[in-house]
Amino acid sequence: MITSFQIPDETKALLKQPGGACGKNDLIYDGTGESFIDLSMGHGSVFMGHANQEIASHVHRQVDSLWTRSEISLEIVHKAAQAAEKLLTKDYKLAQFYSTGMEAVETALRIAQVTTQKTRVGGLQESAHGKSFAAIGLGWENRFNKNNIFFRLPFPSGDKSEKSLAVLDKELKAGNIAAVVVEPVLCSKSGKLLSPDFFRELSMRCRRHGCFLIVDEVITGCYRTGPAFLSVELGFEPDILIAGKALGNGFPVSAVFLNKKHSSNPEMYLNSTYSNNPLAAAAVYGTLSEMKKLNFNEIALRVETVLKEELAGMEKFGIYLEGKGCLWILEFPENYPVEKLTAELFKNGVLLSATSSIIRLLPPATILPDNLRKACRLIKNTASRHTPA
Repeated sequence: MITSFQIPDETKALLKQPGGACGKNDLIYDGTGESFIDLSMGHGSVFMGHANQEIASHVHRQVDSLWTRSEISLEIVHKAAQAAEKLLTKDYKLAQFYSTGMEAVETALRIAQVTTQKTRVGGLQESAHGKSFAAIGLGWENRFNKNNIFFRLPFPSGDKSEKSLAVLDKELKAGNIAAVVVEPVLCSKSGKLLSPDFFRELSMRCRRHGCFLIVDEVITGCYRTGPAFLSVELGFEPDILIAGKALGNGFPVSAVFLNKKHSSNPEMYLNSTYSNNPLAAAAVYGTLSEMKKLNFNEIALRVETVLKEELAGMEKFGIYLEGKGCLWILEFPENYPVEKLTAELFKNGVLLSATSSIIRLLPPATILPDNLRKACRLIKNTASRHTPA
């Protein structure tokens, strides 16, 4: 049962002072005490609610113990690794914890290149894997990234699946492909899901040519769409799976999982100052401990039902809703004033994650149903007023 959260009077007083903002579950309170329903939640990272006290208690204990990684074995890192591995089948092992999704992507590419002794890597056009040189090369257009290590496949929506596979076949036959990286949902664009058929064909081709299939579930993973990982629900076993965001409930942490059919060696891994960080491990262990208490399939269905009910009919304004579970995208027409819309919604108490053409709806698993409905109604009513003539 998800219960309402109360803000104590003394906290409200603090909030009215400059810099006094804080969060509580699905709400953020600014420095004046005004409340906002948060459908951004740290770009989807705070999946178990702001200031979750049970998760915070694990981090607090670690703060009093050790902050940075030591060469000695750390129990909290071991416990977090065990908890993370239980999200997957026994075919996977945790390679390492990192700080960000893009750091995990870079590590996954290195593992694939070291294992295959090949260099070229591909991704799907318009996908988002981070903002580092390699991560951008895999998906987003970037005029500065002209390195021929990277290639992109057309996103396989509609009749483009065959075209995408044809481009892949041509690349694979050249014989220098180390990996293909995909996200199961186009999380920063249309919200479209990869079809099981495309996944199956992609997986088969990669396996046939000794090419790694890397699945980026930094956003979709850790129950965001219902199952622990969407690609696993679809019945596929990638060579590498990447998790992040919700894994630490907002604490900067990501994870790289390697299929056990591949052997490990030290050359594969990009060690850094904050890899396997004990504070991050405490956040992971606390988050996954709390996640065990919830039925995410029920939560995903409930959130999905509310969103579809409350945002029904927006296509008549040229606005389309796509997604699954607790991950949804509103895609707007090219000339739609999205910035003006989000500014008005902010004034009316709704926080959103937006770009020039989309709004991402990333509610926490713990969102109160009344708050979700209220936010959706505000979005729909406000959007209808800003529709270009």
